Amino acid sequence: MKSNFKMKLLCSTLALSLLVTACGSAKGEGTEVDTMVEDTQNVSVQEENKEVVTIPSEEPEVELTEEEKEWQNYLMADVELSLRVRKEPNVEAEVVGVLEKGDRATVIEKGEAWTKISSGDVEGYVSNEFCLYRTDALNHAKEVCNMIATSTSDLLNIRQEMSTESEVLAKFEKDKTLVVDKDAVTEEGWVAVILNGKTAYVSAEYVTLKMDIGTAITVEELYIREKQAQAQAQAQAQAKPQGSGTASNAGYSSGGTTINTPVIANASEYEVLAAMIWCESGNQSYECNLAVASVIMNRVRDSRFPNSIKEVVFAPGQFPPATDGPLEKCLTYGKTTENCYKAAQAALNGEDNTDGCLYFNTYKGDREGLRIGAMVFWKHW
Repeated sequence: MKSNFKMKLLCSTLALSLLVTACGSAKGEGTEVDTMVEDTQNVSVQEENKEVVTIPSEEPEVELTEEEKEWQNYLMADVELSLRVRKEPNVEAEVVGVLEKGDRATVIEKGEAWTKISSGDVEGYVSNEFCLYRTDALNHAKEVCNMIATSTSDLLNIRQEMSTESEVLAKFEKDKTLVVDKDAVTEEGWVAVILNGKTAYVSAEYVTLKMDIGTAITVEELYIREKQAQAQAQAQAQAKPQGSGTASNAGYSSGGTTINTPVIANASEYEVLAAMIWCESGNQSYECNLAVASVIMNRVRDSRFPNSIKEVVFAPGQFPPATDGPLEKCLTYGKTTENCYKAAQAALNGEDNTDGCLYFNTYKGDREGLRIGAMVFWKHW
């Protein structure tokens, strides 16, 4: 009995001694671990033969489709209207063109804040803040761009319903196109298209589908497009009697619109006018936006004020957003709304819903005049 007890005690003591030694080695030699890993000559054969275990990534790579692969060097402008393309990568640089909503560009070089792009006849820099790249760009394009169905048949039947027995509404020759109705629910083998404003259907077998993706336009092209629109508006204005339906001087409703002589402005002045409208009345109705634009254009036409949009807007003490920073920020980041652009174009075309007012302010009850929304407009200071 005593012999067995001694043997057990001896084994326990030996095991405890080995455990203490092992712990001491782990603590005492811990500072040398990094050095040993780097010094491969000190690694034993057993260490070299250990199996290396790779930890799988939490986000495994997803295999790209052929369409996604095609888009890996493209970007889309994530804007409501347009994104300025500049000659150099800074907000002070000259604007050489614009990427409008639905336009695509090829990435030449992507930096931290700016990307050099090429699109159509435009090459320059765009702010990364307003761009979507690669697969994100593709998904955005699918949302904002029309899908076009092109006939591959000599005579394509456009039907009222998704059936070969359905009534034929029209027949399209080869290579003629239709806009796809992306909101319509379709059955396999059919494509919904828009015909005369209504949904119709064609056999998917006889059409090819392609997104209607645009490219950037130069500043010169934008200017020509605006001049054409103004010329058209001028022709329409000349067909109407001058001064018909002018606004009431009494001051509480717009009453109508005066048609003045259109003013031709370059793209830069058009941008300034639209941005100023946003700064002064961006949260108001279109009628209020047009009234602000009308005041600015009335000053341009009035001999008592400067004769250009920029000179009127930046005249000392006249429009606080022009001197206090909001206008420059709006021009830099393209925050202007669609209504502001429409109002700017309408005012350039000669429309005036203020009957010649030259001043405006937020209505506070201290001045009477033409009330439109939250603003008041008047002719004399």
